[in-house]
Amino acid sequence: MTQDPSARAGPGADHPVYGRPALSELVAAVRESLQDAATGNTPPPSGYAARVAANVLAIVERETPPPGT
Repeated sequence: MTQDPSARAGPGADHPVYGRPALSELVAAVRESLQDAATGNTPPPSGYAARVAANVLAIVERETPPPGT
């Protein structure tokens, strides 16, 4: 039996500041960061920032159902 993810989230999980971000919000954050770096609005991402972006995209990939399901 699969457990409801919200049951694991703990107190305050439904609060907009502390809740889990939607997958679209994660993708938008990575996109905005890369766009800012590409247009010169911010310095190029550090190794740490690049790892964070890669991890965010890995989360999105893992949480997105495969096509056709």
